[in-house]
Amino acid sequence: MDVSKDTLVVSPIGRMKVDKSGSAVAVVRIDTAQAYIGIPDLLREFIDNSNAKAWEKIKKKIDYIFLNLEHVLGQLDTETRFGQKVKAEIIAGKKLLFKPNLVGPINIDPITHGEGLGNTACTEWPLVAAFMRWFHDKLDITYHQMALGEAASATSAFAGYFSSISKDGRRITTEAVID
Repeated sequence: MDVSKDTLVVSPIGRMKVDKSGSAVAVVRIDTAQAYIGIPDLLREFIDNSNAKAWEKIKKKIDYIFLNLEHVLGQLDTETRFGQKVKAEIIAGKKLLFKPNLVGPINIDPITHGEGLGNTACTEWPLVAAFMRWFHDKLDITYHQMALGEAASATSAFAGYFSSISKDGRRITTEAVID
């Protein structure tokens, strides 16, 4: 929306002039039923039964999040041109870091493949996937130029736990837990 500082808008607090003096802000409301709800069951169906329809439903949820992110990030990029700054950093050799806050990363129960202990203070993985896709599709940043970063103390503990229950005795790395 292209507006001047004298543009009046009607809001719940009355008619106000647009404030363009502060930081750029963009907001979108996401319906959790279309975004996240049901993913653990769909994921179990895909893991246990290779059900392609379940994976298509998961992708549809990620697509929904992606389209909503476009409303937010697209508008912010139009307003601030942050995409140019990000691309300049990538060209300079830096990686685009996503820090999803994986405090308790057991989204999938390792035995039943059902819902795990959950996202204890975590960013939902479909949201991270949609963010990464936005930067890939809209700013032409390859996935090799992106990284997930985490310093959660529980991630290493979970790697040890998963290693101890591995059926073939393989060591599970913290990177695998994050994946």
